Amino acid sequence: MLRSQALANIYELYRLEGARLTCSIERFLVIGEPPQWSVLDLKRNEPHFYLALCTDELDNLQQIYEKLLSELKAADNTAVRDCVLNGLEFIQRVVATALWRYDQRVGDELEAFAREFDRLDIPSERFRLYQQAQNMPTR
Repeated sequence: MLRSQALANIYELYRLEGARLTCSIERFLVIGEPPQWSVLDLKRNEPHFYLALCTDELDNLQQIYEKLLSELKAADNTAVRDCVLNGLEFIQRVVATALWRYDQRVGDELEAFAREFDRLDIPSERFRLYQQAQNMPTR
């Protein structure tokens, strides 16, 4: 199982700011293990989390992205599809933040994903990603 502590901290901040829980992401993360950070600590350290993610854990992020795309391709019902799409929406947000707020390199494939699917909060874009995943070669 992949473990990404920087991504776990980024996710914890995302969650504490009121975002919806994303079961398809949580299974890849170590969440709630000591030390638990306050929202202020998470915000203060956010640039460091993104630096660590993009320098030390980028392979993990790429693998999570690929695993979610594979699961989206195989999703056989709406609930599974929505759960996976929520995870991909979170990944897109993380990659976009790394790129444009923190000027980090994320690799060509993740950058292309962040640019092409920057509105996964819109149902038609979620469906477009689902359709595109159906046409992707199996990895």
